[in-house]
Amino acid sequence: MFVDILSNEEKFGLLQLITAIAQADGEISHEEEVFINSYANENGISFNMNSEIDISSACSSINTPKAKIIALQEIIKMALIDGHYANEERNGALAISNMLSLSSEKFNEIEEWVIQGQSWVKKGEEMLSSA
Repeated sequence: MFVDILSNEEKFGLLQLITAIAQADGEISHEEEVFINSYANENGISFNMNSEIDISSACSSINTPKAKIIALQEIIKMALIDGHYANEERNGALAISNMLSLSSEKFNEIEEWVIQGQSWVKKGEEMLSSA
């Protein structure tokens, strides 16, 4: 939704970060793989999910305050995509938030925003499937 605001460099850095979060719990689920591939395709990025990721370098490509918020929103969205927000994923998102110089208050605000958004979408899907 907001990714189109990012520069190409920021989009590539974000792709690396969402992949790192998907790998955080030791496996990439089908939903996570679809999310990563869709993100790469939508943004015209050629990417190998099994490549080595330099999280520090990826974070350094995300510079503006808006880009940092968008990146963390997408990272948390990735962590929730398979319906399980593993501790490793949350801790990874929090570490990336710190590397992006976002406060813990901002992390919590973004995390709550994403969780509420996902809940809203899920409720809509449930209402439509039972209609």
